[in-house]
Amino acid sequence: MSNEMIKHTVDIVIAYLNKNQMAVRELEILIENVFSVLQGLSRGEELIPRERKPEDQILTPGKISEGGTLKPVVPLADAVTRDEVVCLICGKRGKALKGHLTRSHKMRLDEYRKAFDLPKDFRMVAPSYSEKRRQLAIDAGLGEKLQGGGTKEKKVLVESLGGVPT
Repeated sequence: MSNEMIKHTVDIVIAYLNKNQMAVRELEILIENVFSVLQGLSRGEELIPRERKPEDQILTPGKISEGGTLKPVVPLADAVTRDEVVCLICGKRGKALKGHLTRSHKMRLDEYRKAFDLPKDFRMVAPSYSEKRRQLAIDAGLGEKLQGGGTKEKKVLVESLGGVPT
């Protein structure tokens, strides 16, 4: 085993991981695959693309069987904490899952819920993040029109202008 081969393997795996998410348990397989391909190329073997198996590919909605559910990488009880939510497919932690599911797994929230047989009210956003966004919206005055009012300053301005034209 040459140190140069190991260095190239590490460089390739790091470059891949900088752009892609994967479960920790899959990392060993990736390293072995990259190393074996580099060994073969160093011996002059031709790189022949192999047929991909379904388990080699990123999980997409087409791989969810009707009525079938997937096994989550973390227990459901640990998937939502006060400050983060965990992707049940790969274990990535974050404040919200929608963007991650779309980018990394090409999946919508409803497909994700179906894949793991999750209830409709299962949190996809961390509670603390949701509360923070809610408070920002309130502070910005969003939704006041829906509540049949507005700020006191707005009411005074409208009254001073002679009311709202009809």
